[in-house]
Amino acid sequence: MEHDHEALDMAVHALGISPMISHTKPGPTGLEAGRVPVLANFEDKDKADKEMLVGRFRALGVMSTFVAGVEAQCLGLILWPENKSGLLEVVRALLLAGLLLSLFGAALSVFLARWVEVLGAGGRMILSYQRNCERMYPRWVKEWNEKVASEKQKPKKDREDVSMLAGYKWIQEKENRLLDELVNYYIPNAQITNSTFFKIICEIVRFALDQVAPFVFYGFFLCVLGMTLYTWAARSQVTAIVCTIMTTAGFAAILLLVWVDVFIRLLD
Repeated sequence: MEHDHEALDMAVHALGISPMISHTKPGPTGLEAGRVPVLANFEDKDKADKEMLVGRFRALGVMSTFVAGVEAQCLGLILWPENKSGLLEVVRALLLAGLLLSLFGAALSVFLARWVEVLGAGGRMILSYQRNCERMYPRWVKEWNEKVASEKQKPKKDREDVSMLAGYKWIQEKENRLLDELVNYYIPNAQITNSTFFKIICEIVRFALDQVAPFVFYGFFLCVLGMTLYTWAARSQVTAIVCTIMTTAGFAAILLLVWVDVFIRLLD
């Protein structure tokens, strides 16, 4: 039960909401009375989160469209029908793949900006909670493995079902219970459609949220890689070496920033 409290607290922390400790109400079954706070500032926080998410995806869409335009211009530089060089064919393939990824990334960003608005406050809250469930999943698996090890030490007639299906149901019950507690007690005044269909829609949107950034990044990556190879195929060796050094340094800086971001998230 302490792990449930901790997971629920992490969910609220992931939403970035500061609970009003001076106003509490009795908690649901299984929680200590007065432990669950009423979050009066949820609407203000949700409005700020919505503006941030919509702005982020619109910016991604603009950036992806810009990258796609650059890729299209770069592709026009090397469309030489009489040139059948193998390396140039690789460059064309990379630029075409990058162009397609950038276009899909731009379209996905536009749709996501709209979906974030359409889902409403309840949908955005569930999206944040689903992300927090992903963070809690390794801990739940560890708890289940400890439970399995404990049950195996008991006589067979006293053992509980510890099959893979039972483990799946056990984790599913934890997720459902924590989600219901968060929806029904942490945000009692929110209008939330807590149906299976709605959760599936939120899961689809959450998956799209996780994919839009890779689409944009991989499109950019293939564009830069293709142009770097192009310098080796059609330009002087000095130009190719300089471009390769600059490309390597740029990607090294990006990877460093990614690792810093991951490290900060682990500390959070």
